[in-house]
Amino acid sequence: MDCRRARSLRLEIQPEVTTTNITLGSGKDTFEGYIVKPGDGRVKAVTILLPDVKGILGKGSRAFAVRLSSRSRYAVVVPDLFRGNPFRQEAATATLEDFMKWLVGHPANRVAGDIDTTISYAAQTYGKLPLGILGFCFGGGKVMSTLGRDRGANIKAGVSFYGTPLNVTDAVNIRAPILMILGGNDSFVDPEPYYEAKELMDSVPSPVPSKIIVYQNSPHAFAHEIQREHLIVFLVHREST
Repeated sequence: MDCRRARSLRLEIQPEVTTTNITLGSGKDTFEGYIVKPGDGRVKAVTILLPDVKGILGKGSRAFAVRLSSRSRYAVVVPDLFRGNPFRQEAATATLEDFMKWLVGHPANRVAGDIDTTISYAAQTYGKLPLGILGFCFGGGKVMSTLGRDRGANIKAGVSFYGTPLNVTDAVNIRAPILMILGGNDSFVDPEPYYEAKELMDSVPSPVPSKIIVYQNSPHAFAHEIQREHLIVFLVHREST
């Protein structure tokens, strides 16, 4: 059987997916999200998707979650990190002042707590299934800090798509494989902190696998609609590294 025929057969058996709204947290401290999973309930692994500044309303993040769930039989949990207040202005008209004023309403400690709550939900809901994390832009910047807090306790692998901002010192505590994807023509993300972070990760005893991929001539946010299958199949189990 040639490769084209094999690929065609794989596409034919991709399952339908269902999207369900969920409430995360407890008591008065709750926030919304949604989960995308195969309709037949046969889940191979779980990933948490941290969206860009458009939050759970962003069509690109939702489309990616659907593709990921359908192609790889993942349950994809997407939290509303902005609690109903995403950045609604268009990039063409928004100013840095507009963005910084919006960002003040989403303190880092609260966002980190919401991500940790989402991790707990995913771990409790899906038990021993492998758990990964990926993020775009704002969410991509949170991938490294989340892996640093988790220290390999729950998350088995992470992918950051052109994450910003990035705290390089978080890299020291990362204990799970990480893939960092950047655009070579991205005017919003400085690639240098990523190389500094990788150097830190490689310098610790028993370093975990880490890799930076730069897609030359690609702008910021290029991956939201990407079709490259090797970016879909990202969850690297410890046993295979």
